[in-house]
Amino acid sequence: MWIQGSHIDLDRTRVGGVWLRRATIGYLCAASSTVIGRIDLQGSTITGELDLMGTLVRPPSPDEVMIDLSDAQVGKTVLTPATDSMGLVSLHARIGTLQDLSEAGLTRNSTAPTVLLTLGTLYFSALRCGTTALGTEGICPLKPGEHPTWDPFLYALDLLIPPARESGT
Repeated sequence: MWIQGSHIDLDRTRVGGVWLRRATIGYLCAASSTVIGRIDLQGSTITGELDLMGTLVRPPSPDEVMIDLSDAQVGKTVLTPATDSMGLVSLHARIGTLQDLSEAGLTRNSTAPTVLLTLGTLYFSALRCGTTALGTEGICPLKPGEHPTWDPFLYALDLLIPPARESGT
């Protein structure tokens, strides 16, 4: 293990946890390490790379977060924990490049907006006034001669964009 300036190298070490909340780091490597606990980088900024290739992470319980990047900003993330790792990964972060997720067998708890827009467009394209593919009522104009042309893409997009907040003035 070595620490030099804003570089932290835990390559092939065994630690009880990594807690660097709201830290600013240039590079953090824990590749091929064993972390008995969790890796908590909430609110941190890693300007270079976060390397967790082959890292074995074991939080106290398999239902707990093992890697927490909530509100973090990371330039590049190599996120391939060892297959024996247990726990959840919180990726509510800004990540420039995310590499090697497929080898880890990680699953997502949310669906990307790009995916939701496509599914929404396909679903609303199948709607017909009075009937849907599921046999339920579809979207019908309130006044047949006064409504704009139906656009399933724009309707799905409108549903995904959060409403503007009103100013408190």
